[in-house]
Amino acid sequence: SDVYKRQPPDQYNQGGQDWGQPPWNPLRLEELEYEPFRAMVRAALSRVGGLRIDHIIGLFRLWWVPEGLGPSAGTYVRYNHEAMVGILALEAYRAQALVVGEDLGTVEPWVREYLARRGLLGTAILWWEYGSDGQVLPPEEWEGRGRPMVTSLPKVFSTSGIVMELAKGAVWGRDCLLYTSPSP
Repeated sequence: SDVYKRQPPDQYNQGGQDWGQPPWNPLRLEELEYEPFRAMVRAALSRVGGLRIDHIIGLFRLWWVPEGLGPSAGTYVRYNHEAMVGILALEAYRAQALVVGEDLGTVEPWVREYLARRGLLGTAILWWEYGSDGQVLPPEEWEGRGRPMVTSLPKVFSTSGIVMELAKGAVWGRDCLLYTSPSP
């Protein structure tokens, strides 16, 4: 393939991400009645009670970048999300499995509502759940789309690391640790 799926630059990763994989061809998937996707989902759910899908936005759109160019040189290619999410929901139902879609980063707001209507949970990182007043949201105000996690991603700082730094005198600021004195 001469194109690769990537993630465009965003507020969490200004360099974007390169996943080093060719994307599904949405027209070919449709021609094959989504059988390759269906088989992959069925296999992934065959022996588990739940599945976490990284970048579930890829069932809606993917950032395609020509080989040899950087992440900012791409364009979005849309997928038939109704077919793909429908297959995912059906196969999860058949397997009696829970599906959690990682929906962080450049996700259009309507996507989260759509996933919730289809019975798929989303993700929320506890450290990033703020109200309009800038304060951390209390548990009763967390969105119903998912369950806030303390940490779940390799690119997110570990909970134990945060706790250790807070014990050393760091102060929690919006999305970061603030040091009142030079860090050790």
